[in-house]
Amino acid sequence: MKNTFATLTEAFVKFKQENGSGYVPVSATIQHNGATLKIGTWAANVRYRAKQGTLSPQNKATLDGLGFQWEAASRGNTARVAEMRADREAGLSLQKIGEKHGITRQRVFQILGK
Repeated sequence: MKNTFATLTEAFVKFKQENGSGYVPVSATIQHNGATLKIGTWAANVRYRAKQGTLSPQNKATLDGLGFQWEAASRGNTARVAEMRADREAGLSLQKIGEKHGITRQRVFQILGK
């Protein structure tokens, strides 16, 4: 069964509610309507299509309205890094922080430097 834009958009809203961010990492998956959706792959495809100019203006406007983050999170994303630092100071493991942010434990280590 092929997932429609509407279904994946609903899954994005759920992902954003659960993760507190409109940025969907490529590795992200989510349970939605009884299925595991590779929402990160979808988000990467949407970003690519937007850059190529092949994403419909209507779909782009829908995602903009929902808070879809078009640019990848980076080391310079100070709010995200601050949240990760706070989680680490609160005793969360690198693994748990990574799961929370949709990145690997190794990437958390690289970002936090510890």
